[in-house]
Amino acid sequence: MKLTNRCEFLKRATAAGAVAATAGAAELHGDSQGAPGPVHAWRTSKEEKFQPVQSPPQWETRAEVAPQGVHLEPGKLRQEILGFGGAFTDASCYLFHQMSPSQRQLLLADLYGPEGLRLSVGRTCIGLSDYSTEMYNYDEDVFPDPELKRFTIAHDRKWILPTLRQAREINPDLFLFSCVWSPPGWMKAGGSMLGGSMREHWFVPHAQYFVKFLQAYAAAGVKVQAVTVNNEVDTDQDGRFPATLWGQQYEWAL
Repeated sequence: MKLTNRCEFLKRATAAGAVAATAGAAELHGDSQGAPGPVHAWRTSKEEKFQPVQSPPQWETRAEVAPQGVHLEPGKLRQEILGFGGAFTDASCYLFHQMSPSQRQLLLADLYGPEGLRLSVGRTCIGLSDYSTEMYNYDEDVFPDPELKRFTIAHDRKWILPTLRQAREINPDLFLFSCVWSPPGWMKAGGSMLGGSMREHWFVPHAQYFVKFLQAYAAAGVKVQAVTVNNEVDTDQDGRFPATLWGQQYEWAL
């Protein structure tokens, strides 16, 4: 079956979800099957770190849970999870670099190290996001630059790239994927990174914007394994912070 636009996809997905929810209600709250192994839980708080805690009763006794509860079925294996992590935003990396080098190393080790949380996935921003220290992109919005001659990642060299390299040193398997909140304003209707929509006739420079970003990051010692086209393509956030609307016909053209 070929879906021709996002509306059709959402309509069919919603209908399928309703059927699945009705059919799967008994499974969600039914008796557990035998688990392949014991379920373990840990707690980290201000007072304690990775403290083992007793598993909830329903994991041990397979007792019924409340209708609003979530019944885990550890015996049923589904899709694999790539990992867990957080975002390396301009603002967070800036704050990391207000710490002393030793404090920063300890914090990143707590997050990504083998003795810490062992986070394994990180999202980075291609240009600014709503958590940035200033408005910026990699090809400033003075006038159109279809050949991207002004392209530079100079902003990211201050604290974003050093943080990513340090995190990778702690966890060499850290998987990075990167996302645009807004391309340069000259690529958009309205000419601003705050809200607005993408212009189709700048698709080719926009694709090259991704390529140059990946190449520049790799040359700086940070390989990015994946990218996404844009953050929240259905909203322009009322023009209050970096965002980009993508029309359905533009998404289909991609």
